[in-house]
Amino acid sequence: MMDRIKKLLDRLGCKKSPLRIDTGRTVASLQGTVVVVALLGALAVGWAFISTERERLADALSTSGWRATHLLAHSLALSCGQAPDKVELPDAYAIKQIIRHAAISNDKMFRGVLVTDPQGKELAGKWPAQCRGGQAPQVPDDAEVISEKVGSRHRVFSLPATGERVHEFRSNVDSPERTVAAVTTWYAMPGTWSLLRGALAYSRLPLGLLAVVLVVGNYLVSKWLHPIQQLRTRSREVSQSEKWETLEFTGKGDAAEIAKSWDAMVARFDGLYDELGGINRKLEVSNKVIAFEQRRTESIIDALSLGVIVLDAHNNVCLLNREAEALLKVKRADVMGKGTAELTDHADMTAFLADCRCGTNKHSRRTTELKFELQDGPDRTVKVVTTPLKTGSDETTGTLVAISDITQLKLEQQARQDFVASVSHELRAPLAAIKGYVEMLIDDEANSPELRREFFNTINSECDRLARLVDNMIDISKIEIGGMVLNRSLVKTRRLLQDAASSVAAQAKAKDITLQARIPEDIPDIDADKEMFRVAVMNLLGNALKYTNPGGSIVLIGERVGNELRINVADTGWGIPQEEQSKIFQKFYRGKQAASYKVTGNGLGLALTREIATLHGGGISVESEVGKGSKFTITLPVS
Repeated sequence: MMDRIKKLLDRLGCKKSPLRIDTGRTVASLQGTVVVVALLGALAVGWAFISTERERLADALSTSGWRATHLLAHSLALSCGQAPDKVELPDAYAIKQIIRHAAISNDKMFRGVLVTDPQGKELAGKWPAQCRGGQAPQVPDDAEVISEKVGSRHRVFSLPATGERVHEFRSNVDSPERTVAAVTTWYAMPGTWSLLRGALAYSRLPLGLLAVVLVVGNYLVSKWLHPIQQLRTRSREVSQSEKWETLEFTGKGDAAEIAKSWDAMVARFDGLYDELGGINRKLEVSNKVIAFEQRRTESIIDALSLGVIVLDAHNNVCLLNREAEALLKVKRADVMGKGTAELTDHADMTAFLADCRCGTNKHSRRTTELKFELQDGPDRTVKVVTTPLKTGSDETTGTLVAISDITQLKLEQQARQDFVASVSHELRAPLAAIKGYVEMLIDDEANSPELRREFFNTINSECDRLARLVDNMIDISKIEIGGMVLNRSLVKTRRLLQDAASSVAAQAKAKDITLQARIPEDIPDIDADKEMFRVAVMNLLGNALKYTNPGGSIVLIGERVGNELRINVADTGWGIPQEEQSKIFQKFYRGKQAASYKVTGNGLGLALTREIATLHGGGISVESEVGKGSKFTITLPVS
């Protein structure tokens, strides 16, 4: 599918740079170009004129300034009075008259003239009207020296106040014997605006012709681009439409050719667009299917009773299901994308997971069992299995980690071992007694009939004990494999409970335990398997006798609560710790107190009682406190 999309994009020319046509910009650009070119041309001509005029005036100023300054100095030299022993200048009035007759102040560029003695003292001067009351310009230190000879100097500088470019000419007034004075004149170059006004005065006709060219050029450009403007208007209307439309342009020239090309492209694109739409719909369906499959897979993994962790090639967590969160007591959001060290602080498990990526057995399946010691609950044992995830080319891309809580399995294994030991003891004890009494009978050690009868009664009692043990094992095995069939009948509840109490009365009396049976006369009869029901009650009474000390009491209570029959067996025995109350109904489980007090048993009585109650549609519960006693309740439905 992706190849088809690529081919369609190639056919659309997506690999080439698209041609952009903006007719509005074209019209405005052409019109603006004409105006800009004309203005730039005018500016270029004006600037060239100003530059040429400035250079001409600078050359003329250098020539005329030198000439006027030298002429004034020569006039002053001729007017000097000559005595036999010295040469003297005329007075200030005479100098001013000489300056006035020199006519150097008639120039518009004239900015002043000053005559000084050899010590620099002002003798006379003249300034133009705009410089009345003025003084000699302050020459900056960076004044540019154009030329300098003996007795003369030409410098150029700018006035900060006006920005004028000032030329300074200086010439000495020499007599045959010495220098008697110095003449300094200043001339300023006209500014840019003055030159521009002069240029405009000489350029009225060219500017008029330029304006005519602009008007005519703009008209011709507008007329030439009128079809393109029409095309632009129609293109804008089409662009605002929700569908691809043809331009349907009826003009002539290049604009019509552009419109025809556009219409052909739209027709071609419609077909390609429809094909792309079909591909897009298929992709959407595929993406939804993929997303659904991904969510379903994640739901399946989350629903597993097995902790599942997926690590990538760098041993970072990329998947973690709910069971793994519960087992490791972490949150998925806190460990996703992080290393295995963030999963748990269990050193052995961290080392085991790290070895899966860089160890010698990183390409093989590995299994280990780890024990977690918890502060807020009982210790747990988990089984960790790591399996490398490989591609078709046998390249390892990650690791699948499966974690299962085998605490119960370990407990059951231990319970089975304890059961085997207990059953061995339970079988060995009566068999040893039977064997001993039989040997004494064989050896004729029982001389009197009373003694032989006692031996036979003991042998019979031990055989009954063995039979009960075997029966319990057979019954619980049948229940587990579903082979137990209840022989239901209407059971006289009151009589059955009284018979059960009478069966253990002798044992209670021998142990100095008070036994009471509180069974009302109106207690309902139930539809149940009489033998199984009797076994359940006898198991509870037998346990009460085992775990109650001499001087204690046992109460058997039968009562109806709603549509339920409740059989309560309460004692004042040792009690059951809270942490063991959820385990006592498990097969082969025996509490720590039973083991410490060396009470015989096989751990099957309560498990069998629970299975019997469950088969009858009921249940069993316990309330107990260490040192105060226990209360077991069998609940059965009343039909």
